[in-house]
Amino acid sequence: MLERFPLLDADLTTARAHAQVWSDMSAAGTLIGARDLWLAATCIAHGLMIVTANLREFERVPGLQVEKWSDAG
Repeated sequence: MLERFPLLDADLTTARAHAQVWSDMSAAGTLIGARDLWLAATCIAHGLMIVTANLREFERVPGLQVEKWSDAG
């Protein structure tokens, strides 16, 4: 199944997005978990939306497009 999805490297663009988001959120006192911050930075760097049930964390990330995951259906 994993072969269907491209692997996104933690490249310089992602690292810069991570540093900016971490700085902004740290200054505002709204940091999220370290792994979630890397996921958010990767999405921002690649112009992607994150689909998650963890709205409490990801909706606080400036510049991140978030869509709620719903298992209803």
